[in-house]
Amino acid sequence: AMDKNSVPADIWGDNLMLHYVGKPQPGADSADENEPSFGYTLRRKGMPVADKYDGAGGKVKYCRYTDIYKVAVVGGDAGYLITGISK
Repeated sequence: AMDKNSVPADIWGDNLMLHYVGKPQPGADSADENEPSFGYTLRRKGMPVADKYDGAGGKVKYCRYTDIYKVAVVGGDAGYLITGISK
């Protein structure tokens, strides 16, 4: 990345975030909710949904994508923030 004077600059800050997230169960798309984990993405059943429809006159085709989800930190003890790591 370049700074305002077109000089190469670091793109990373001086901190590090380390999280433990449980692996998906065999044959499933989600992790075991009884295993400790930093967080989960909670998604409404049946989501995401995509559909297409024509606009008035048929000249325009619309594509719509809907996804309802929430990211939740459920095990804050499974994550760490380390700051001041650069010299």
